[in-house]
Amino acid sequence: MSETAKKRTGTQTPARRPRQALPLEEIVEAAARVADRDGLAAVRMSQVATELGRPHSSLYNRFESVEAIHREIALRTVAGLADALTAAAVARTGTDALLSVARAYRDYLRTYRGRFEAAYTIRFSHDPELVAVFRRASVVIEAVLRSFGLGDDACFRAHLAISAAIRGFVIGEGQIAETDADPDATFDAMIDLFAEGLTSGKWPKKT
Repeated sequence: MSETAKKRTGTQTPARRPRQALPLEEIVEAAARVADRDGLAAVRMSQVATELGRPHSSLYNRFESVEAIHREIALRTVAGLADALTAAAVARTGTDALLSVARAYRDYLRTYRGRFEAAYTIRFSHDPELVAVFRRASVVIEAVLRSFGLGDDACFRAHLAISAAIRGFVIGEGQIAETDADPDATFDAMIDLFAEGLTSGKWPKKT
């Protein structure tokens, strides 16, 4: 039936309903999956859209740039880390707490390798929301370190050193496993080194 005939008979072509905007959480989770599977560099508007089965133009309704997606990945990743560290530290102090928190940190990084690229490459010092979520994770580690009797400066330096060691271990874990039949034991031994230094009071040195 022609459009003219439809008008004469009162029949109208039904209006095409616009596709509903994608929920923000759905976009961020899809982008995070891409990051974990293929690396953060693969998180592009086109690739995330493909993951979702939508045209990439639909993502611009939610995000101005891929960097904005990286920021959202970082927020959620560090918030999840803070929760994991908090659970690991409950009712623990000293070496017991340090080992438990370190293991939880390592497990979380291994599970979400790609999204942690976003967390540790993003500049956050001028972003209050990012500062707050990073602080949540830091507070847990600092509380464990203070249980060894560390002051502010020593706690700050020990926190940086231990976090860097854990991240470095995870990054190189594939190569470590090629020569080490028990990388878990090696990781625990690394944390024991920190615990020995903290317990003895000889590390970190006072400046």
